[in-house]
Amino acid sequence: MAATYNTVLTAKDKTSAAFKSLGNSAAASAMKVAKIGAAFATVGIAAGIALTKMSMQNVDALAKVSDRLGIATQSLAGLQHAASIAGVENATLEKSLVKLAVGVSDAADGTGIAKDAFIELGLSAALLEKMPIDQQMLKVADAMQGVELQADKVRLATELFGARGVAVLNMLGGGSKNLIEMAKEADHLGIAINRVDAAKIELANDAVTKAKGVFTGLGNQLATAFSPIIGGVATEFYQAAL
Repeated sequence: MAATYNTVLTAKDKTSAAFKSLGNSAAASAMKVAKIGAAFATVGIAAGIALTKMSMQNVDALAKVSDRLGIATQSLAGLQHAASIAGVENATLEKSLVKLAVGVSDAADGTGIAKDAFIELGLSAALLEKMPIDQQMLKVADAMQGVELQADKVRLATELFGARGVAVLNMLGGGSKNLIEMAKEADHLGIAINRVDAAKIELANDAVTKAKGVFTGLGNQLATAFSPIIGGVATEFYQAAL
């Protein structure tokens, strides 16, 4: 009689565990990516707010300086851009422009230390006085191209722009052509902004300042109201410590 054998085959499914592990790993990675994305989004929003705040402050300052100097905001922005490229700070540029305007006015009246400088450069102070300061700068920039010796350029720059105004020589190196190109570049980059838009930003800054004033006033009122209580508690604490 033939013997009968029964064989039981048992298979262990290792693939399901592997795929499950892979799925968990993918889910964890997706969660990490999501967290990183959220972090970058938060940083992006914060950077955007900071950039907006800085731009509002810069445009507000630009508008106020342009009003003081009597030139268009776009023109001043172009000069500031040229100055920045040349390594000249805005404060130095503003003082130099003021010095130039005063020198032109005095020279037109036949006085001032800049009178001889304009004569040497072949410029008429009487004609310059009728121009806005940015146009005066263009004329001076072209006239400076005819000065051969650097020592003479430094001397003339000192007479026209003041002691610190010598730094302005760097931005006048290319003449009016370079200044005009810098103004166009500032416009293309969105740096130059017209007075209407600048006024809107000024109003926004004023509103923010007033809002801060409300909180400052509220803080003062709270300090006035609570100071006796805080003072009493502090005194009792001090007595208790003694």
